[in-house]
Amino acid sequence: MIDGTDIWVPVDAVQQADNQFLLKTFDDFDNDDTSVIPQFIPGDIVICDFGIKDGKEFRIAKSLVKPSDNKDKMYIEFLYKIVRGDKLKDDRERLKYNDAITRTRKEIKDGKFHYPATVNDVNGVETV
Repeated sequence: MIDGTDIWVPVDAVQQADNQFLLKTFDDFDNDDTSVIPQFIPGDIVICDFGIKDGKEFRIAKSLVKPSDNKDKMYIEFLYKIVRGDKLKDDRERLKYNDAITRTRKEIKDGKFHYPATVNDVNGVETV
């Protein structure tokens, strides 16, 4: 999750298969809060790796297996990608995120908070 910097947040999850987990709700998730952008959202099924902190083992969501059916999934995924510095590579990616680009531009115009990286990149990206 990005909250000014990268952070990890605890999430309730249900194991689906070997090392695959369905993410449940978590306190820091809000579809409309663009100051906190999660890499994965409730409803996503992810693959986890193990990590160790303070001598305790925990799981870390690493990659997406199946996306959530949340109506804002593509928008949140787009914001995360842009804030992380991942530029859209080609017309296929611009088409994939076209609605998210349009929505974000409107939000910026309407004065909604977005990270500077988002504002700069969205203004420089053409929609398809």
